[in-house]
Amino acid sequence: MPMPEDVVFFETPARLRAWFEANHVTATELWLGYHRKRSGRPSVTWPEVVDQELCFGWIDSVRYSLGDDRSAQRITPRRRGSIWSAVNIKRFHELDQLGLVHPSGRAAFRRRDEARSRIYSYESQARGLDKASEAAFRKHRAAWKFFEAQAPWYRRT
Repeated sequence: MPMPEDVVFFETPARLRAWFEANHVTATELWLGYHRKRSGRPSVTWPEVVDQELCFGWIDSVRYSLGDDRSAQRITPRRRGSIWSAVNIKRFHELDQLGLVHPSGRAAFRRRDEARSRIYSYESQARGLDKASEAAFRKHRAAWKFFEAQAPWYRRT
């Protein structure tokens, strides 16, 4: 768990980006702090942090509470072959189109293992029975009735 003196708070995405520009090559981690809205103190938001991480080839980890109004999150450079979610791949392309991606971010993206991208269960494409299998299944009325009564996750095949 981070010690409060190790945590760096950024008021704006521009200040966070400036940190990345100065430190993305030499730093091995950053304990990034967030002020909760109710504190009234300016702070970057998690989506703003993710954008900068994607631009520079970094990734976030578990977030820790630092009391009622603050939290901290460890962020580090992405390792070769780290998992890229479909959401992050889409956002990376959007940021690249805007001209915001740093060369180190592009290098991290190129190093990803496509076989380890978009692998989270919630990202898998909805599947179902092919027409012939469904037609055969429907002939067994009791089985089909049971199948239809199941939750959507159960009906994915």
